[in-house]
Amino acid sequence: NLRRRPLAPPANPGLVRIKSLQNEAKMSLKSEVQTLLAQLGVTATPGQMPTRTPISGESLGAVF
Repeated sequence: NLRRRPLAPPANPGLVRIKSLQNEAKMSLKSEVQTLLAQLGVTATPGQMPTRTPISGESLGAVF
């Protein structure tokens, strides 16, 4: 199990670990959502409401 070591020891390793885990989760969730939307024929640009194709239900609009 290889762990990346920071050059300087962080003030609170636990907190730093949590932050990086949160960021990783956010990124993977974002890409999963984008993949899912692409499969449904929905294109979303950041900061805008996604344009929906007739296939997808109104539930998508409620979620995003």
